[in-house]
Amino acid sequence: VIPCAIGFYDTTNFTITSITINNPISVNIMLCKCSNGDINGIKIDNPAGTYYNDGVAILNSSHIKVRNCNIHTNDDMVYI
Repeated sequence: VIPCAIGFYDTTNFTITSITINNPISVNIMLCKCSNGDINGIKIDNPAGTYYNDGVAILNSSHIKVRNCNIHTNDDMVYI
């Protein structure tokens, strides 16, 4: 199990909007086996010197929109 600030598993028809995540331990948002999701207007800010902190990790999922986001990480912004 990978620690994350927000994680959804096997979730359908969801929205994540207008949130800010600062300095997470690892992955910021992880989606696994999800569908029909909308991530809109989020802000992710990780300081320099932190590693293994993907912004949005999308695994085995479909029809996921990531839009109007400000993502600053030292790893992948969006990982598919």
